[in-house]
Amino acid sequence: MEATGYLGAIVFNRTGVNGCETLVSMQVAAGIPAVFVSRTDGFRILGGLPAEYSCNASGAGTAAPSVGTDGQTVDIKVVFAGWGYVHLYDANTMEEVDQYYLPEGQDPAFAAGFGDLSVHEVATDPDEDLAYISRGGPGVVPAPALPPAARPSPKANANSDHGVTVSMKRPKGITAGSRCMLDTNLVMGLALGCW
Repeated sequence: MEATGYLGAIVFNRTGVNGCETLVSMQVAAGIPAVFVSRTDGFRILGGLPAEYSCNASGAGTAAPSVGTDGQTVDIKVVFAGWGYVHLYDANTMEEVDQYYLPEGQDPAFAAGFGDLSVHEVATDPDEDLAYISRGGPGVVPAPALPPAARPSPKANANSDHGVTVSMKRPKGITAGSRCMLDTNLVMGLALGCW
């Protein structure tokens, strides 16, 4: 599409199984903005939702407007809304008590090129009021947060940590420490640390 001069792309779903209003993540590498919208929103962009509109898993439903149909003017922008974070809730009331996030994960300067700055996994310590958080690019840290000087910073082209678990049991041959943590990493594989 980019090669033919289009300035952007909006894709909407088909009828059939996993079609209609099902949303998918677009995995497009292009120099133009591209976004996926629901089928009803696609029809609205192309002039409106017909009164007889239908869509179902059998594949039946209202046919898409013909190619070349003029639609609404649409403005697509990339807006950095920050990477993911952890909510802490009171177990008795389910009221939110606090949030934990990597400060760089809320900084647009770290939006791309520093690994995933969102939280992937949380493991709780069996004895202490402490959680271990696997945060993608910067790795695993205990929370409540370390002071900024001791906290690992995101690095360009960082690996992504995707899992963490804490155990009181030590594997055979590991004598030091009272806890072990297992961390998975997309590039380096599995890491074991005991303390």
